[in-house]
Amino acid sequence: MKSKCIIVIALFFLSCKADRNRDEEKETVYQLNISEDINESPLKVLGSSTYDFGTIPADTKLKHTFSIRNIGTEPLIITNAITTCGCTVARYPKKPVLTNRTDSVIVEFDASEGDKGFQNKVVTLTSNYSGPPTLLIIKGQVK
Repeated sequence: MKSKCIIVIALFFLSCKADRNRDEEKETVYQLNISEDINESPLKVLGSSTYDFGTIPADTKLKHTFSIRNIGTEPLIITNAITTCGCTVARYPKKPVLTNRTDSVIVEFDASEGDKGFQNKVVTLTSNYSGPPTLLIIKGQVK
């Protein structure tokens, strides 16, 4: 009789542990789905977010226009465009980009004599979106 009670108690604890493991798996899957949705930025760069100017003569000013689209449900407000160098300037829309509308970010690069060699410049766009910023990259070989 005593051994039957021990077996019943052991089976009870094992079944409880199995149920708890299933609940943890469900919770993990749920949390992964939430984090995937959070990381979806409403700012979509149409085409590539990297532009290669190729070979650039020194003392040349170049610019590239990146097309962006608001794929979110709220107006997108770009609050800043931070560049990695004073030789790079980004012009971005000052007015909100409405849902499903496109606009442009113009990145200008001033290749001076002192910039000879491979150049890789990053523009970091911050906005009213609380997730990670959007990065635009221009690059080229200054001769």
